[in-house]
Amino acid sequence: MLFPCCKIDRNLKNGYPWWRQVFSFQGVCSMKTYIKIPFIGAILFIVLLFSCVMPLRDTGSSKQYLYPGQQTIQDIDSAHAWARKHRANSVFAVETTVTADLQIFDNPEKTGKPLFHSRKVIKQSTGAGTVIAEGYLISVKHLVDDTEVIEKLKKMTAGTEKDNPGKYIDAKVITQYSLVDSKGKSFLASLVAVDKNDLSLLKVKNPERFHYSPIEVSRKKFFSDESIIAIGSPLGVKNVITDGKIARKDLEKMKDGDYLYLVAPIVPGNSGGPVLTLGDMKMIGVVSMVMLEQSSLTDIALVVPNTVINKFLDRELPKE
Repeated sequence: MLFPCCKIDRNLKNGYPWWRQVFSFQGVCSMKTYIKIPFIGAILFIVLLFSCVMPLRDTGSSKQYLYPGQQTIQDIDSAHAWARKHRANSVFAVETTVTADLQIFDNPEKTGKPLFHSRKVIKQSTGAGTVIAEGYLISVKHLVDDTEVIEKLKKMTAGTEKDNPGKYIDAKVITQYSLVDSKGKSFLASLVAVDKNDLSLLKVKNPERFHYSPIEVSRKKFFSDESIIAIGSPLGVKNVITDGKIARKDLEKMKDGDYLYLVAPIVPGNSGGPVLTLGDMKMIGVVSMVMLEQSSLTDIALVVPNTVINKFLDRELPKE
């Protein structure tokens, strides 16, 4: 007997087939008459069985996402494959080369043949940038900014001229930005604008040869534990895709702006790369810096959030 209220009427007195009386609910009313309701016992048994079995099932990631093109993604591997096919081509490796050109003359007009001429690469850095409009990419300020090099060169020039009377120095900084796609095709770019929140805007010098789809910047709110995908060029390797989660929805306020915490296996070189939500594969942020923990396998990254990005683009991106 499965339930106190269930019994089998083996005599089949009331004409019910045996299979309808296997789990017949029998209750005793005040008149001590029996009320039979077929199948209720069976239904209760099935509900109890499923309530016990379902929590034990390993369903993996049960959430499904419908991406542009009406493709439903059910697992993170499929999301990686979709991002590599539809988003990675819009993420470039950004290579910045800062060169100091130094000439020393014996006249204040700095004319004639220089007494000394030297050209030396002062800074080289590699990160990532994302196409956000036709011919324009967004990246991070610290990857493309040459202000620090210029200031150091000015101080060095002033000190050298002071210590060497009669010597006049002409110092220039030459900064080159190269954009390299996943197939190795290279483009030159110029710097349009930077923001204190570690953002920069680059413009391709030959836009007529530049045919890449922009990635839309999301305008939705983000949530803690929301699944994301990050694309970058760690250690110079192009279009590496990793996944992780937004650590918390509250922004970290720092002296140079507001940042979002991200938990994902991100290393130096991912800077400037986009962070996309699994929900719609739109950009939720740009990787700024990584807080490496040697004792942990998981890295925490600071990301410039979409709210800051949209304000920057609304202000700096030329209107069509």
